[in-house]
Amino acid sequence: MKVKEVLEGEIAEIETNPRYVSFDYCYGYFQSNKGQLAGDNMEISCLRLWAYLASWGMMRNQKLLQNSNYKVLENTIITIEDIFRNSEEIPDIEED
Repeated sequence: MKVKEVLEGEIAEIETNPRYVSFDYCYGYFQSNKGQLAGDNMEISCLRLWAYLASWGMMRNQKLLQNSNYKVLENTIITIEDIFRNSEEIPDIEED
């Protein structure tokens, strides 16, 4: 396989999965796992949020995040769980 063919395939994959889709993946995960984000799912929850933040460059020039790993988000996941638990209804984001 030629290098050009490999690169064209990679570019096509990137174009079909733009970074704004990372929000959909993260939001979908959190919505479908309400009440189950912490505990046994803590690691995957942190990784989902970490991937979303990284896809938008939110790890750059943020000393706490740039010099840490995904585990630093555990308290954030617990806070999200508390919000879900204390809200009667979590509003869905409406598309325009």
